[in-house]
Amino acid sequence: VGIGETSPDKLLHLKGDDVDGILLKIEGNVNYGATIEYHKGGSYHWRTGVGGVSSTNSNIGSSNFGIEDAADSNTVRFSIAHTTGNASHTGSQFTTTGSMGIGTTSPDTLLHIESATPYLTLANSSGGNGEGDRASKILFEGKQAGGTLGHLAEIKVSHEGTDDDKSGKFELFLNDGDDSDGSLSKMLYIDSQLTGNIGIGKLTAFHANSTYNTSIGHIALNNASGAADKNTAVGYGAGTAISTGYSNTLIGHATG
Repeated sequence: VGIGETSPDKLLHLKGDDVDGILLKIEGNVNYGATIEYHKGGSYHWRTGVGGVSSTNSNIGSSNFGIEDAADSNTVRFSIAHTTGNASHTGSQFTTTGSMGIGTTSPDTLLHIESATPYLTLANSSGGNGEGDRASKILFEGKQAGGTLGHLAEIKVSHEGTDDDKSGKFELFLNDGDDSDGSLSKMLYIDSQLTGNIGIGKLTAFHANSTYNTSIGHIALNNASGAADKNTAVGYGAGTAISTGYSNTLIGHATG
């Protein structure tokens, strides 16, 4: 069928010269929206369009433009909110260079998020109360001159301890030259269950019983235990053999 075209080359061929460039208009109503359904055959079909206030056959939000998987209980896979919708923003756009703008149509970088509340959430849904469970990571990679792509750094936030609580710990890992991916050296460790503690350097861990410690070095305070309170350790092996102690300051390369 040709509309505005005498020699259609598709089942439906639209041709026009309207100044606004609109060749097809699909208009629903405020209650049910307006969508188009695409079928590949069999059970594969998708739906795209604008959601209505009380649509019974679509999960696209009211006044939002979306794409939903009609073969999977109408699960919405992508949605852009109207400026007066519940999750309003100024728009999202992919540019010809591959940049993605969220809240902006002119992204300055590959991913540009612009909003009065530009927050980013990483949520681990696996559950678990063990040490290191519920981890979220940000990985930084780089390609060498020879083409090898490898990890340069890693930021990791996870659960601290084994209690059923929300205690967290923050870790920063860096590649010291030849570390394999996933085995970078720990350089910074902040533990919520060690009151006021911070470690800087290539250390393994603070002991769970230590408090108020500041550790700078390779394995400083690694084996601190018991009443290892208010210690400051600076150096290669500072505090390695501490079993009790109180208000100690350890500076050196093999102290303790």
